[in-house]
Order: sequence, then structure tokens, then C-alpha cells
Amino acid sequence: MSDNLSKLMQQAKELQANMKKAQDELAAMIIIGTAGGDMVQAHVNGLHYCKKVILSEAATQGMSPENRKLLEAMVAAAINDATAKIEKRSREKLSALAGTLGTLPEGFGGTGSDSN
Repeated sequence: MSDNLSKLMQQAKELQANMKKAQDELAAMIIIGTAGGDMVQAHVNGLHYCKKVILSEAATQGMSPENRKLLEAMVAAAINDATAKIEKRSREKLSALAGTLGTLPEGFGGTGSDSN
């Protein structure tokens, strides 16, 4: 019977390693969404974390380059704030459904919150 427990523990370790690898791959993946004929670009990783926003000169006509960069950073921060709130609410709802299973682990909702 301890042999079965040993196999189960090994499978759990393998699953954990595979989950970590998948999360790392998703974090490294960058997808670029565009709007306004490419006047706005959002660079988002596979964990739904907005890495950066780029606004074209046409979209920010008359704005200084410094102000444009500040606006890009603020838009990315707003996207990440909204995504974090969605993740929190999703975790709360799913945890309520899980009942006795307790709260879901951080990151279950899909966002990555690294600072890169």
C-alpha cells in the first residue's frame, strides 16, 4: 500500500512541475491586441497581465513624448487593476461554489502580476 502512496506522491510532484512549466510558458507568451487601425496596442502575456500599452503619435497628436509615455503606463496600470479585480471576484465566486474545498490558489483566475 505504501508503494501506491509513493506513486501517488510522485504523480503529484510531476503534476506540480508540469503546472509550473505551463505557467512559465504562459507568462512568457506575449499577445498584441490592437484598436483604431493600430493606433493603440496592448501587449498582454498569457496570464492576462498587460506588459505595456503603445499609443501612436496619431492617437496622441499634440501630446509631448513624456506625457504620451505616462498615459501609456497609466492605461496599462488600469488594465491590470481591472484584471486583478476580475481575478479576485472570480476566486471568490468559485470558492463559494467549492464550499468545503476552501479558497482557490492565487493565480487561478489567470493573471500574472509580475512587475516586468
